[in-house]
Amino acid sequence: MTLSVSVVTPSYNQAEFIEDTLRSVSRQTYKPITHHVIDGGSNDGTVEILAEQEEKYDLRWTSEPDGGQSEAINKGFDRAEGEIIGWLNSDDVYFTIDTVERVVEMFKQTDADVIYGNDALIDAAGTVFKIRRKYDWDYDRLCRGMVISQPATFFRAEVLENNRLRRNLHLSMDYEFWLRLGRHYSFKHLDAIVAGNRIHSQRKRIAEGDAAIMEDKRLREEYGCQDGARRRANWYLQDVPNLARRRAEAAVSVLKGELPRERSIAFDGRYLHRHQLALNQILPQRFVR
Repeated sequence: MTLSVSVVTPSYNQAEFIEDTLRSVSRQTYKPITHHVIDGGSNDGTVEILAEQEEKYDLRWTSEPDGGQSEAINKGFDRAEGEIIGWLNSDDVYFTIDTVERVVEMFKQTDADVIYGNDALIDAAGTVFKIRRKYDWDYDRLCRGMVISQPATFFRAEVLENNRLRRNLHLSMDYEFWLRLGRHYSFKHLDAIVAGNRIHSQRKRIAEGDAAIMEDKRLREEYGCQDGARRRANWYLQDVPNLARRRAEAAVSVLKGELPRERSIAFDGRYLHRHQLALNQILPQRFVR
């Protein structure tokens, strides 16, 4: 049984990164994939890149002013005709050429409505500097903080029948989406590197860090999640020992050379030296989300 896949990408003035994003979709071994790019009227060369790439695979794009990222993503969701939907921002990438193939296989084998995987943090030049191994699904853990990587997440089309992103959220629209879906749908974790999550100075959650923290906090309150001293105490008691163990396991995996080979990477990226990459698994994360 072949399941069709649609990938939705919002874009605005991301010419520096979007070619890697497009390449990571076009290089996927799984077919059929339709890639919908909703551009907000970029003037930095993005449109020219999209026009050049549209002949190379099933890329469908528009470029016109919109009301921001949430509106652009919702437009893409409206146009996505696939049975499985992915949401990939214009500075992020799918990690290996068989990423979608592995995700679809898990959908076939399970009754999951939403599947999320691990991610790799990559810098502006595409260098992989950290691997993040995610926890298996636990709504209480999601309540304590964002534990799902948005570019590493796929969901069945049925999820979108009654759900869209909230346009009143500026930074945490993905967090609210998972909190809402988590109450009604089945989530499962794919223990594989699914996406490259790009960290750079123009990223909104980095540029507006304090505002992002406050928006997350308001959402936790809205959804009745524990917060304040009680939440922090539970986090230390429940998550810190597990986090230390998982980081150590990731470091050992890197040292043993268990990462995907560079030639299978779907974008123009590379790894840090193995020993430095292993060390980065132990060091505190440079990026909260």
